[in-house]
Amino acid sequence: MIQKVVLHQATLEETLPAFVGAATQILRDGAVGFGEMAAEHFSFHEGHPYISASPDRDLFRLLADLAARYDVPIDLHMEALASDIAFADLPDCSAADKVHQFANPDVFSENITAFERLLRHNRMARIVWAHAGWDNTGHRTAALTRRLLQDHPNLYIQLRPLPLRSGGRCNPITDVSGNIVGDWLDLMSSFPDRIVVGLDSFYSKFRPDQTDEEFAQLLDRALGAGRRFMASLRQSSPALAHKVGYLNAVRIYRLNQPMVCHRPGTPAERTMRVDGSALNSHLAHGDTRGPCG
Repeated sequence: MIQKVVLHQATLEETLPAFVGAATQILRDGAVGFGEMAAEHFSFHEGHPYISASPDRDLFRLLADLAARYDVPIDLHMEALASDIAFADLPDCSAADKVHQFANPDVFSENITAFERLLRHNRMARIVWAHAGWDNTGHRTAALTRRLLQDHPNLYIQLRPLPLRSGGRCNPITDVSGNIVGDWLDLMSSFPDRIVVGLDSFYSKFRPDQTDEEFAQLLDRALGAGRRFMASLRQSSPALAHKVGYLNAVRIYRLNQPMVCHRPGTPAERTMRVDGSALNSHLAHGDTRGPCG
């Protein structure tokens, strides 16, 4: 829906009711948040889309208001663009194929300013910026991340440990030996409650031509990278590893407190959180999953 408005395939006015309805239905279906939303998504192979929607657009701000209202986070995929950069000028550490431009534009536009406007729009909305460690512009540094975390208390960072390789990678969170890079370790130590790990892996095939063996290899590499990252973090600080690898996700995504509509259709109707162990008993006496309304 956001992309249809961006591409002028639909108007904002006609999209708003369906947008709100779809967002609340997602929560009724049991989702713990909205995502992965895309504000800047590069194209890396044939059929892989380029997606760009300024993060301060009306529908992103509306989604932030809904996330704040229902106390759920938004996961956001956004390549970091601290300034405009031409496709031809992407650094060598980028995963972009310089031979094939695919669906990417000639120039990518700066987006950090708009991202900060989204973060300021509703301080009660938790925004999880996904995939730190997967940087294709050279702009997503630990220093930029630190500055944004300092300025925006509702920002959270999701780290993406990547499989080991000998070549370079823009602003990696681990070196080729699997050790956590010092700047990123310092960042985690400075903001221990606002960083989580996400493997960015698929649990089903995402390309029709992908074989079972190829899929299994991709998943195994992602899981292996995650295990190596957590082992390295545990060596540095077991307490920090427990937060980054487990506790923060439980708290940010409220994994132990599902949302229900209590006594729907009665004067006592209200949206509330319940203890996970009590969910089935609430559903048994007529409560429904997700928000009321």
